[in-house]
Amino acid sequence: MLIVTLKAVILAGGRGTRLSSMTKDIIPKVLVQVAGKPVIVRQMELLTKHGVKEIIVTTGYLSEVLFNYLGNDFHGTKIVYAKEEQPLGTAGGLSALKGQLDDDFFLLYGDVVCDMNLTRLMEYHRNRKGSGTLVVHPNDHPFDSDLIATDHQGRICKFLPETERGDGWYRNLVNAAVYVFSPKIFNYILDNVKQDFVKDVFPRVIADGQLLWAYETTEYLKDMGTYERLARVEIDYNYRIPELLRLSNYRPAVFIDRDGVLNREVDNLCCAEDLELIPGVALAIRHLNKAGYLVIIVTNQPMIAKGFLNEEELARIHAKLETLLGYQGAFIDKIYYCPHHPEKGHYGEVTHLKIDCECRKPKAGMFFKAFKEFSIDKSKSLMIGDSWRDAAAAQAAGLRFYGVRSGWGCRNMPQELKPLEIFEDLASAVDHLIESCSSRRL
Repeated sequence: MLIVTLKAVILAGGRGTRLSSMTKDIIPKVLVQVAGKPVIVRQMELLTKHGVKEIIVTTGYLSEVLFNYLGNDFHGTKIVYAKEEQPLGTAGGLSALKGQLDDDFFLLYGDVVCDMNLTRLMEYHRNRKGSGTLVVHPNDHPFDSDLIATDHQGRICKFLPETERGDGWYRNLVNAAVYVFSPKIFNYILDNVKQDFVKDVFPRVIADGQLLWAYETTEYLKDMGTYERLARVEIDYNYRIPELLRLSNYRPAVFIDRDGVLNREVDNLCCAEDLELIPGVALAIRHLNKAGYLVIIVTNQPMIAKGFLNEEELARIHAKLETLLGYQGAFIDKIYYCPHHPEKGHYGEVTHLKIDCECRKPKAGMFFKAFKEFSIDKSKSLMIGDSWRDAAAAQAAGLRFYGVRSGWGCRNMPQELKPLEIFEDLASAVDHLIESCSSRRL
């Protein structure tokens, strides 16, 4: 049987000009300390933990300093160096490694601090048999990040670099600069030419009809390439945030209805232009993000089944929602929607969606999907909504329920579905939740 050594590449040739007062032109950026350890050491610890036996470090600036620090062995894992005599961008130097990488391999940018399950990532990649898989995640500054667009299956359709995408509404899917590649990726990397993965290589892959997949995760991924971001990473490590965000740890979640709770209630909302956030919503979501809650939207969208709204326009609506939140430093971890409707016989309806499904609230199918995808601590989680359907779905999912007076305002609520608490709006409900949790910890 052929035994394949799992390999990884770390791009470590950057000068670190944005951290010049720390590097002082005597160390490469990857040796900058993150909570007491160089970032590249943290990366190597993660890689070896998940079975990597050979790490190829691409170097350029101050390569001899890096070699003297790391040597050729990291706790039994072989270290190989590939020096670029001239800078070739994020992808150009990889062409020289073609003969050394004959199976799927990891690639990490040298300024990324991450704590994630790489074994699960590799399994995801191998199950889909694409040319590459990119780790993506929402963050609190999507407006100055490189974003990607995907289809409903997670295939990457388009790259949206910060400097090129222009004004518009975009999903908060940030390229985290952690990749898994098949050797097929070398078909799209030119030899000895300066080139970038996002601007050059990935568009070639897509134009050729090959597959790139997005792997969405809520695990810890941060760029430490500026003083401000490095300081935030240091704070995160002091509070053990990377460890707490591991998939193996159960986290509290706040499930939120969309219409009437996040955005103003509009009768049959069918176009993105009509979506308007309720005041205070973005700050409330941001508070949940910072308090460590997963923020999950669960929304019925029967207009799809009725034929008044298609999946593409719904994607625009949600892209606008994520863009507006992102402008204020807030993000959503996941949006689940039900496109079904049980009543048949209407002109223009989408017949195969006219079913009595398990996901349409007041049933709890969307919640159960979330429980399967995320490690959720149900005892510390709850639902916030404005209708009896929200309350009934929360009850069926085994969650507490907070009501709000915005939207449908929890009017005509059956006694058995009465909320634990009812608040003026989402902001008030979140303030109460966070304050009550803080008081219990005290």
